[in-house]
Amino acid sequence: MALLKEVMVNGRIYEIYYFTGAVVDEKQWSETEVSGSGGGGYSVGNQTTPTYVDVRSKTTRHNQFILQGQDGHEQSFSFEDWGISCRKGSILTVMWAIPKGQKKGPYIAVYNHQMKEYFWGDDFAAMFFPGRVTLPLLGNISWWPVAAFFTTPFVWSLLLWSEGMGFAVGLLVAPFFSFFGVRMLVKSMARKKVEAYLTGDPDQLGDRLSTTKSEATPIEA
Repeated sequence: MALLKEVMVNGRIYEIYYFTGAVVDEKQWSETEVSGSGGGGYSVGNQTTPTYVDVRSKTTRHNQFILQGQDGHEQSFSFEDWGISCRKGSILTVMWAIPKGQKKGPYIAVYNHQMKEYFWGDDFAAMFFPGRVTLPLLGNISWWPVAAFFTTPFVWSLLLWSEGMGFAVGLLVAPFFSFFGVRMLVKSMARKKVEAYLTGDPDQLGDRLSTTKSEATPIEA
């Protein structure tokens, strides 16, 4: 682990740490979780009428690999739903961000030196959530949940008008629609900001990354 650079994103200072190494072992697999509700049925005379069954599935993609640095030190990394492309012998740099003054932080990106491609997860995008402000005592926070709160009455009235929901049902459902709707919009905006940030490279992270490739001993695939 080494300090790559100190950067400021959305008014907050982060220390970007990294580990560079050649892939000595890697594994990729997917897991599908199926859940359901409902089922059963009711009888009318001699006939049984089945009730509605709601079946949902969620597929999670896993990446797991071991990197070996130039000094022979090996470190294992695991990611979910990052879609990292690599193979044995690939040289990768894994980066994580620690907010200034704290001791730990999330993985934010993986850089494949041969492909010259970044892979990142939601934690990196969260750093770019719009509407972040720095307040006394509260620190660096995002006001988008407040925006979601104030859009709830509008969503509620929309549900009553377009979906014909009852007063009480609409009142219960509207906050969820509002919260997740605003969050999806914010996440979409944040991912575009991440792409623009990496393309524009205002903090010269790409230039600094290019020099880390030598910190891994090439391994034949």
